[in-house]
Amino acid sequence: MTMVLVFALVASLVGAEEQIGVIYGNIKLADGTPPRDAQIHLYGEGFSGHSVWIENCGGFRFVYLPGGTYNIKVTAGGFKTLILKDVVLKPGSNPRVSLTLEKK
Repeated sequence: MTMVLVFALVASLVGAEEQIGVIYGNIKLADGTPPRDAQIHLYGEGFSGHSVWIENCGGFRFVYLPGGTYNIKVTAGGFKTLILKDVVLKPGSNPRVSLTLEKK
């Protein structure tokens, strides 16, 4: 009986790991430099959203995400709001996106 319970627990944990992924990438300006004070918001169906600030090098990362379709919104002072729609995260995948901001 104990062995069956342990097996069921391990099987459920393995299945849960396959449902988690990462969306990551970088943001730059037209000249290739990273923007200052840019904020990135990730949202999607059944996902209330999460915001992060970019790193000094322009990198960002959203971790522990369930599979699904997401949108990314980037805002920064003096630049047009950028929205990237339909970023598909399949279980166990880690899509990388590269974004370029345009001046207003």
